[in-house]
Amino acid sequence: HLKFMLIYSPKYLFLIPGLSLLTIGMIFTIVLATGPITINGRIFDFHFALLGSLFVLLGFQIINTSIFANIFAHRELEIENFGSKFYTLFSLEKFIISGLIILMAGLLLDFLILFQWIGNNFGNLHEPGIVSLASTLIIIGFQIIFNAFFLDFLKDK
Repeated sequence: HLKFMLIYSPKYLFLIPGLSLLTIGMIFTIVLATGPITINGRIFDFHFALLGSLFVLLGFQIINTSIFANIFAHRELEIENFGSKFYTLFSLEKFIISGLIILMAGLLLDFLILFQWIGNNFGNLHEPGIVSLASTLIIIGFQIIFNAFFLDFLKDK
């Protein structure tokens, strides 16, 4: 029964929760990248940036599971759904380039922090929001690249 639910309703089971987590996580991560904010007297600091990073990564992985379930349903069960339309848009090269751009953005942020640390004579450096954003971008970039290869393997012959 669980397998049936996973294959026949990936939109409601995976895509919508994944997009929700990804959106909330991106808001937390981006807003808190430059430092803490105060809303109604409450301080939101790097703990929420890390929580946002977790939500982004988890949401992105859940969205990928939705894509894989849709493609499996299309290939193995001949169900017309997202999987049948996905490969008209999918290109291994486009996904790799997108992944590399996101990966490079994360690395650039990390290098900026490194240069700031060197400029600070290797002293204390408190940039958890930027580190959280950079790490999240690096992980998402790698996931896009490796998922692109897997999706390319699943392509119809």
